[in-house]
Amino acid sequence: MPRMSESILYSIHKNQKKMSVQNQKFMFKNATVQWAIVGNPDADGLWRVDIYASDAELKELEAMGVPIKENDKEGDPMFGKKFAYAKRKSKSQAGTAISPPTVVDSKRNAFSGLIGNGSVCNVRVSIYDWTYLKKSGKNIWLEAIQVVDLVEYGGDSGFDEVPDGFAAEGSATEDIPF
Repeated sequence: MPRMSESILYSIHKNQKKMSVQNQKFMFKNATVQWAIVGNPDADGLWRVDIYASDAELKELEAMGVPIKENDKEGDPMFGKKFAYAKRKSKSQAGTAISPPTVVDSKRNAFSGLIGNGSVCNVRVSIYDWTYLKKSGKNIWLEAIQVVDLVEYGGDSGFDEVPDGFAAEGSATEDIPF
């Protein structure tokens, strides 16, 4: 039987390795999240989240070819830190609706509230290959989020209350007439 050349064996091995990464499941444990949009999709039709995971998890993803970003927003508490960006489309290319990511609390009960920046979550994703206009790469598909430690969304305006200052009509401090 003829023997395969090293270059053919390398191609086969390389392709098998590439195929094994496609649609691989990955779990981030106790990661800090920001910009979690998991209730209704954003204006681009995406559910998405920035995942500030452990260095080991980010290095593992990077070794698989997944792009890792660095927060470049000065003044942001996560400035200079590396993160993974996961997204999930709300519609397929054919226009069929795609179900939202599963979101649960630490006891695995369904959770529909807003997840504020700084919340700690376990995040389940799939890593997939993409090709578009002769370019290709890997991305992260958001599968599910488990909220471990919730930071309420909305937060602080950065101001102290002024006791005798102006209060807008209908503000929370006025009595509601009904």
